[in-house]
Amino acid sequence: NGCFEQLQTVAQFSAAQRPGETFVGESPGAQDHTFVNIVWAAMVSAILGGGSLVGQRGHWISWKFGLCLLLLMATSCSGTAPNVTGTVRAVGRNTKGQLGDQTQGDSSSPVDVRDLDGVVAIAAGSEFSVFLFGDRTAKALGNNNVGQLGRGRIDGVQVAPAPVILSNVVAVAAGNAHALFLQGTKIVWAVGSNTHGQLGRFAFLNAPSPNPLRILLPNVAAIACGSEFSLFVLESGQARASGNNQFGQLATGSNTNVVTPQDCVGLVGVIAAAGGNAHSLFLLGNGKVKA
Repeated sequence: NGCFEQLQTVAQFSAAQRPGETFVGESPGAQDHTFVNIVWAAMVSAILGGGSLVGQRGHWISWKFGLCLLLLMATSCSGTAPNVTGTVRAVGRNTKGQLGDQTQGDSSSPVDVRDLDGVVAIAAGSEFSVFLFGDRTAKALGNNNVGQLGRGRIDGVQVAPAPVILSNVVAVAAGNAHALFLQGTKIVWAVGSNTHGQLGRFAFLNAPSPNPLRILLPNVAAIACGSEFSLFVLESGQARASGNNQFGQLATGSNTNVVTPQDCVGLVGVIAAAGGNAHSLFLLGNGKVKA
């Protein structure tokens, strides 16, 4: 219906929702700031369930132990024509411009993220922020010391939203200093730090990449980042992971770092994943969660 085109990325980004339910989205690996994405969950439920949209308000929350809070606001709708404003606000630490108010001063009160319109999803890295738009483009701002903004170059601080050099993006995720982008073709691209193999490409280990590297996995349905690792949910319900595995957070059955994505053992029917500093969560299709 009409809502699908405008909110398709919201639905695909979570991969955890079910008709008639509000849902909790994936929590990007952030150490210095946190995102809370407030949306009208009723809209997504109606999209997936084929019902009509009502003014029933829900919420979609991603969180991390951090020092910044960001809110993505959407308005209500009825029928098949939602009015999504995509307004983003931020509060907290801002040493690298990650709040998006185009200063580098911390703020204890919410400030508007400037020069943004039509945002449908957000992700938080340690000192950077990523925004996904309804037209399937993405922008990023904040620290770009290892190319984590996906701009094709390594430089200093970016206080205004800058385009990511990818199109047809339907989901974003951010770790400590790396980011993942899922395209509508079910292909994933990674940028930024690769100190532990979090970009999933052995040939580029220990070499940061400002240019997107393709993750060699087919049919990816959902993505998530931990601090220095990445999680991939496949359409088959399998999960794979790469990066820092010091505490076994990749669910590979060992504590060895993984530089190319490997199977997460003992997991089937996975529909969403979330990464923390050094642990992971996996949501199954039956509503159960494994960790």
